[in-house]
Amino acid sequence: MSSNLTLTRAGYGERQAELPLRVEQFAFAESQNHPQLQLADIVAGAAVDCSMAWTGKRPTSEYHEAMRSSRLLHLIADAMWPSLDMARKNEPLPGQVNLVDGSVQFMREAAARKT
Repeated sequence: MSSNLTLTRAGYGERQAELPLRVEQFAFAESQNHPQLQLADIVAGAAVDCSMAWTGKRPTSEYHEAMRSSRLLHLIADAMWPSLDMARKNEPLPGQVNLVDGSVQFMREAAARKT
Protein backbone atom coordinates (compact mmCIF):
# COMPACT_ATOMS: atom_id res chain seq x y z
CA MET A 1 0.00 0.00 0.00
CA SER A 2 3.02 2.25 -0.13
CA SER A 3 2.66 5.29 -2.36
CA ASN A 4 6.41 5.14 -3.10
CA LEU A 5 6.01 2.10 -5.34
CA THR A 6 5.44 2.37 -9.08
CA LEU A 7 1.92 1.40 -10.16
CA THR A 8 1.87 -2.01 -11.82
CA ARG A 9 -0.93 -3.92 -13.53
CA ALA A 10 -1.14 -7.60 -12.69
CA GLY A 11 -3.27 -10.12 -14.55
CA TYR A 12 -4.75 -10.00 -18.02
CA GLY A 13 -8.08 -9.62 -19.74
CA GLU A 14 -10.99 -9.11 -17.35
CA ARG A 15 -8.92 -10.21 -14.35
CA GLN A 16 -6.55 -7.33 -13.74
CA ALA A 17 -5.68 -5.24 -10.74
CA GLU A 18 -3.52 -2.20 -10.18
CA LEU A 19 -0.84 -2.64 -7.53
CA PRO A 20 -0.05 -1.42 -4.97
CA LEU A 21 -3.58 -1.16 -3.69
CA ARG A 22 -4.46 2.48 -3.16
CA VAL A 23 -5.79 2.10 0.35
CA GLU A 24 -5.04 4.92 2.73
CA GLN A 25 -6.53 3.42 5.85
CA PHE A 26 -7.85 0.04 6.93
CA ALA A 27 -9.39 -0.54 10.33
CA PHE A 28 -11.39 -3.19 12.13
CA ALA A 29 -14.42 -2.08 14.11
CA GLU A 30 -17.10 -3.40 16.43
CA SER A 31 -20.38 -3.68 14.56
CA GLN A 32 -22.29 -2.54 17.64
CA ASN A 33 -20.75 0.90 17.10
CA HIS A 34 -21.46 1.13 13.35
CA PRO A 35 -24.94 0.70 11.82
CA GLN A 36 -23.37 -0.08 8.42
CA LEU A 37 -21.57 -3.08 9.88
CA GLN A 38 -24.71 -4.20 11.70
CA LEU A 39 -26.57 -4.26 8.39
CA ALA A 40 -23.71 -6.15 6.71
CA ASP A 41 -23.75 -8.70 9.55
CA ILE A 42 -27.51 -9.22 9.15
CA VAL A 43 -27.30 -9.68 5.39
CA ALA A 44 -24.30 -12.02 5.67
CA GLY A 45 -26.03 -14.09 8.36
CA ALA A 46 -29.24 -14.34 6.33
CA ALA A 47 -27.27 -15.29 3.23
CA VAL A 48 -25.44 -18.11 5.00
CA ASP A 49 -28.56 -19.36 6.82
CA CYS A 50 -30.74 -19.34 3.69
CA SER A 51 -28.00 -20.85 1.52
CA MET A 52 -27.66 -23.74 3.94
CA ALA A 53 -31.42 -24.29 4.04
CA TRP A 54 -31.95 -23.93 0.28
CA THR A 55 -29.20 -26.45 -0.47
CA GLY A 56 -30.60 -29.00 2.00
CA LYS A 57 -27.79 -28.71 4.54
CA ARG A 58 -30.14 -27.29 7.18
CA PRO A 59 -33.88 -27.77 7.77
CA THR A 60 -36.07 -25.13 6.11
CA SER A 61 -38.72 -23.06 7.82
CA GLU A 62 -41.38 -20.54 6.81
CA TYR A 63 -38.69 -17.88 7.09
CA HIS A 64 -36.57 -19.57 4.42
CA GLU A 65 -39.56 -19.94 2.10
CA ALA A 66 -40.50 -16.28 2.61
CA MET A 67 -36.94 -15.24 1.85
CA ARG A 68 -37.17 -16.93 -1.58
CA SER A 69 -39.40 -14.06 -2.73
CA SER A 70 -36.90 -11.44 -1.55
CA ARG A 71 -33.87 -10.18 -3.47
CA LEU A 72 -31.56 -12.22 -1.22
CA LEU A 73 -31.43 -15.14 -3.65
CA HIS A 74 -30.42 -12.76 -6.45
CA LEU A 75 -27.78 -11.20 -4.21
CA ILE A 76 -26.35 -14.59 -3.28
CA ALA A 77 -26.45 -16.16 -6.73
CA ASP A 78 -25.42 -13.17 -8.83
CA ALA A 79 -23.30 -10.98 -6.60
CA MET A 80 -21.78 -12.83 -3.64
CA TRP A 81 -20.74 -16.26 -4.84
CA PRO A 82 -18.12 -16.56 -7.55
CA SER A 83 -19.34 -17.56 -10.97
CA LEU A 84 -19.23 -21.24 -11.84
CA ASP A 85 -18.41 -20.21 -15.41
CA MET A 86 -14.70 -20.88 -15.37
CA ALA A 87 -14.18 -20.75 -19.13
CA ARG A 88 -11.24 -18.60 -20.18
CA LYS A 89 -12.54 -15.68 -22.21
CA ASN A 90 -9.16 -14.36 -23.25
CA GLU A 91 -5.56 -15.36 -23.49
CA PRO A 92 -2.66 -13.52 -21.87
CA LEU A 93 -0.63 -11.27 -24.09
CA PRO A 94 3.15 -11.78 -24.20
CA GLY A 95 4.63 -10.89 -20.80
CA GLN A 96 1.31 -11.05 -18.92
CA VAL A 97 0.75 -13.55 -16.11
CA ASN A 98 -2.34 -14.40 -14.10
CA LEU A 99 -3.42 -12.11 -11.27
CA VAL A 100 -2.16 -14.39 -8.48
CA ASP A 101 1.31 -14.87 -9.96
CA GLY A 102 1.53 -11.17 -10.87
CA SER A 103 0.59 -10.13 -7.33
CA VAL A 104 3.18 -12.46 -5.79
CA GLN A 105 5.84 -11.16 -8.18
CA PHE A 106 4.93 -7.57 -7.26
CA MET A 107 5.17 -8.29 -3.52
CA ARG A 108 8.55 -10.01 -3.92
CA GLU A 109 9.90 -7.06 -5.88
CA ALA A 110 8.48 -4.58 -3.35
CA ALA A 111 10.07 -6.51 -0.46
CA ALA A 112 13.43 -6.62 -2.29
CA ARG A 113 13.34 -2.82 -2.71
CA LYS A 114 12.90 -2.36 1.06
CA THR A 115 16.09 -4.25 1.91
